[in-house]
Amino acid sequence: EWDFVVISLGWDTVRIGDTVSIFREKRLLAKARVERVQEDVCAATVLPGWDMGTISVNDEAQVL
Repeated sequence: EWDFVVISLGWDTVRIGDTVSIFREKRLLAKARVERVQEDVCAATVLPGWDMGTISVNDEAQVL
């Protein structure tokens, strides 16, 4: 509904502007751009046209 996700990747892994892919069981659900980063988490906005499924807790995120 809000088109953003909170991901358990922090300063050591991502930077503002990075793109992450979100998967469940190797199926791509979405791509998102990192907007805010804290020590252990980041917030990312789902990119238009890349929202291909409902994102849930425990889905995997991978930096591109």
